[in-house]
Amino acid sequence: MNRKAFAIKTFPPAWFAAVMGTGAVANATYLIGFPIVGRVIYYINLVMAALLLIPWTLRWILYWKDVITDLLSPYKISFFPTMPVACLVLGSGAMLMKPFDGYQTFAWIMYVIGAFLVFGFACIMGYVMFTEDGVDLEHANYSWLIPPVGAIVVPMLGNVLVKSAGAYASLVAVINIAMWSIGFFLFIFFGNIIFFRMVKHSLPHAKVAPTVWISLGPIGVGTIGLMSMKASLGALGVSLNLAPA
Repeated sequence: MNRKAFAIKTFPPAWFAAVMGTGAVANATYLIGFPIVGRVIYYINLVMAALLLIPWTLRWILYWKDVITDLLSPYKISFFPTMPVACLVLGSGAMLMKPFDGYQTFAWIMYVIGAFLVFGFACIMGYVMFTEDGVDLEHANYSWLIPPVGAIVVPMLGNVLVKSAGAYASLVAVINIAMWSIGFFLFIFFGNIIFFRMVKHSLPHAKVAPTVWISLGPIGVGTIGLMSMKASLGALGVSLNLAPA
């Protein structure tokens, strides 16, 4: 096996976490008053996502057996949602910055792909956790919170798109509310497991130390998603008045 084939065969899905983080930086930079810098970072992130998508897709086609093995691994499945979350972040950036013609269509494509894959990977992870006898509490780490983060990110983009969904507004609104709820409860479930692991066992291995910061994701993203849920509730005919009495 040559070097390129080996790189594709062993390509880790966690690489898309770089797109997630860079996209968040682009959006934040744009919002704090540096629109040009924000757009430049967004374009760079878009190119990076396209480049990462090549080996990611080729691995699914050429080495699908290895992909299935990773999907059924309790230690690797949690990183697969980074790809659809990256799509949602790119879609959010497109709606925020309007960086090119057809940005809304692009955002819709990212929303559909992101919502579908986040839900699918979350279901697979739940199945693996319940059926795999080799899952040890000591191996629990904050990467388990990536699927909850992914589910909660869905309405962040969906609450913006629901306004232009037309006849599908009610469907999009239900998806937004359902995904936020799924992510919230997954965060509680896995968060409790991880907290219990931290109390009962020694500190995790240094390799998973960076995942500690993922714990901030459901809290921050969940709050923003909930605050913007008014658009989805309005699509369902629910009036929400947040003004003080």
